[in-house]
Amino acid sequence: MNVLVTGSNGFIGKNLIIHLNELNINVLTYTRKNSIQDLPDLIKKSNFIIHLAGENRPKDEKNFNIVNVQLTKSICELIRSTGKHIPIILASSIQAAFDNAYGKSKLDAELILKKLESDTGNPIHIYRLPGVFGKWCKPDYNSVVATFCHNISNNLSIQVNDSSFELSLVYIDDVVEEHPIEGAAFDETADDSALDEQALNEQTSNEIPIDEVPLDENPLDGDVEDPNA
Repeated sequence: MNVLVTGSNGFIGKNLIIHLNELNINVLTYTRKNSIQDLPDLIKKSNFIIHLAGENRPKDEKNFNIVNVQLTKSICELIRSTGKHIPIILASSIQAAFDNAYGKSKLDAELILKKLESDTGNPIHIYRLPGVFGKWCKPDYNSVVATFCHNISNNLSIQVNDSSFELSLVYIDDVVEEHPIEGAAFDETADDSALDEQALNEQTSNEIPIDEVPLDENPLDGDVEDPNA
């Protein structure tokens, strides 16, 4: 079995690949070093796709659309073009339920996958991740846990904006071990009530053809935003 992991050099991707290797699963990777033109051949070779690549802290908010939305759309179009079902997991975020640019881009990506499923029957799994922490997580980037640990160990100050806020966290090993590739149960945590029929038929804005995604604006870290980092 060939499993394609996008954003495989990111925090989640590195941990996931180790786990898949332990299961003797052949892993194909797509990172910032790849060209968008590499995707068609990679997808043709794939039996399963785990889509981790994403933008979470861009200098320009338009990159949320370029990476989180348009890359997902390109992957789905390529799956359609193969004429076969290739199950896909999308690493979304709990931010998809909130009204911000990052959350909207994640929700748009979810809707694109839902449309693929409704049109073709292609199996999809949408995983709305909370704050993920664990080994190889970057401080001041994608985890408040990593930030606090780094600051405390280096005698730096930490900032708590609301001490009454209850933070939702998940450990990285628990994330990478929850997948349906080997027939394991998968916790599909997306809120389907937000994905109504009207939303499925809506077109996302600023569509960009697959060969026009600017590679220098496509940071395929595969890291999911912790809203409290």
